[in-house]
Amino acid sequence: GLGGWTEEQFYQVVRNSKAKGGQMVCTAMPKYVASELSDQDIADIFAFTQSKMVAAANMGLFAQSDATCAVK
Repeated sequence: GLGGWTEEQFYQVVRNSKAKGGQMVCTAMPKYVASELSDQDIADIFAFTQSKMVAAANMGLFAQSDATCAVK
């Protein structure tokens, strides 16, 4: 889950496939170069996901706040 991630951490996972701790994430998360997703696109996606986390929390739904597929 991305609920506890900062915008910079989210950027790193999308742009560089790096998890919060700097390790590479699982192969299900490819790198996206700027020609595929701009920095603004990434910021917009982050804002959208954060708004959904807040909405889920407000409804009393559980939102996981830590990724578990990172490779050590």
